[in-house]
Amino acid sequence: MSTIAEAGDAVILPTPLYFNHKMWLDTTGVETRLLQCGEGMLPDPEAARALIDENVKAILLVTPNNPTGAEYPVGLLEGFMALAKECGLALIIDESYRNFHSKSGTPHNLFAAARLARQSDPSILFFKGVPSDGSPCWRSGGLDRQIARD
Repeated sequence: MSTIAEAGDAVILPTPLYFNHKMWLDTTGVETRLLQCGEGMLPDPEAARALIDENVKAILLVTPNNPTGAEYPVGLLEGFMALAKECGLALIIDESYRNFHSKSGTPHNLFAAARLARQSDPSILFFKGVPSDGSPCWRSGGLDRQIARD
């Protein structure tokens, strides 16, 4: 996160939220913009749009969500990807609980589609090991493009 936002910047997080994301932002002086979830505990890209100004650097989504368990549909993730691209923001998707997704196969293809189309979508995939992997607290992430801060 420190490559994307610094003290005085802001990141959008849907609520209810995983406390460690907000705690890290708070300790580094990055403002958390809380995005209230609607029906089915799903965030709305248009509601997120209303929170965006020059200080917002990223939108962080967790799917399946912690603590609600809501699984964000592909169309919703695509809507957030389009919003992030339009506004020049990073879209961070924390898939720490992807092993608990109710559908078989890959829950989305946002990152593969961006690379295949040679687009410069602002996508970041974050995965951490979960107890089902026998690796709690193991974390790994990846950028599919260079992030430049203003």
